Amino acid sequence: MSTDQGGPRQVQIAATLMRVGAGFSLLGAVAAPLLLGRSRELAEQAFEETGASYTASDVDNAVSVGAVYAVVMGLLAVLLWLVLAHFVTRGRAWARFASTALFVIGLISYGLTLLQAPTLVALLLDGAALLVGAIALIYLWHPATRPWFHPFASQEARS
Repeated sequence: MSTDQGGPRQVQIAATLMRVGAGFSLLGAVAAPLLLGRSRELAEQAFEETGASYTASDVDNAVSVGAVYAVVMGLLAVLLWLVLAHFVTRGRAWARFASTALFVIGLISYGLTLLQAPTLVALLLDGAALLVGAIALIYLWHPATRPWFHPFASQEARS
């Protein structure tokens, strides 16, 4: 295992996949404002379902807030992907656990997104990021990575 290269091969592959996941999240953040037409339909439908009176300005505000929220969450996802990729290559076990927890949250979020009739672009980008995350986790939890994330345990076992 080479520590100057960022850990064993499996960790390096996982970190690369995590950077690819960051790219998908960035594409999603950029695409979010471009999908405002669908957001407008959903906002109008939500207003109608509540039975409350609304104006075009109310719909515009709801769409704007939704777009800003999507961009901010997308950029936060990019940051998390990159930070976790950095720390797994440094052998930080907490980053492997955090990656797993965020994957589970992403999986639940994707399932909830499916219930909301997402656009094809959102469905594909989120699905690709989820697939990349799943493959990265398989590499992060490969048995060969255990000494990288638990160096003291492996040294004690040898002595």
